[in-house]
Amino acid sequence: MNYLLLLPVLFIMVADWYALQTKKIKLGYVTKPLVIIAILITAFIQIGTTKFIGTLAGNLLWLLIGLAFSLAGDITLMLPKRPFKLGLSLFLIAHIAYNLAITPVFQSSTLAPSIFLAIFVVPVVIFFAYLLQRVMNARKILDLYTPTLLYLIVISSTLYRAISSFFLWKSNPLFSYFAALGALSMFYADALLGYRQWVIEHKYTRLISRIFYQLGQLLFAFGVLNHYLSLIQ
Repeated sequence: MNYLLLLPVLFIMVADWYALQTKKIKLGYVTKPLVIIAILITAFIQIGTTKFIGTLAGNLLWLLIGLAFSLAGDITLMLPKRPFKLGLSLFLIAHIAYNLAITPVFQSSTLAPSIFLAIFVVPVVIFFAYLLQRVMNARKILDLYTPTLLYLIVISSTLYRAISSFFLWKSNPLFSYFAALGALSMFYADALLGYRQWVIEHKYTRLISRIFYQLGQLLFAFGVLNHYLSLIQ
């Protein structure tokens, strides 16, 4: 695992955070999509000549598909009219792909993850679903409730499956920490984004959400990628 490959991605991220906070709109049009593009390029460099047919390489393909749809979602939400439903749909597909990129967790040896799901993830989803319903009802935008709830369920599944990798990825536990922190960071970024969009916006809310979203994408991709590469190579 070559950590130096992360440096160009981090540099572009910082440039994007600068563009966002200083309202350099033209620079932001370049740096925002360039972050995911840089992650994709880094992933292809690490994958090298790994075959995508057979073995565990199919999981890597799902990861790349997820990143591609995340890029499409970023670009869509940069359009003048910001088509929210389309952007949400693209990110939904991205997280479905992220789910498929992680080894299935429903195995006989995964009692602990199942307990974790029951006592943590499900109540969290119910709590956020309740908040969504209250906020959207107050804002009279209940037409967005169903697609947003579906997205909440899928991104919660990404978080659950990433944390469950603690119990499944035995080759190098560090990779499961990367994946889990990335999924948690993306979940937090979306929660913060929803709070900013539908409740109240504070001075640094948008910047903090962008930081957690981009770092989450990087950490998740880096963790999943290196886990499967360690098994294939």
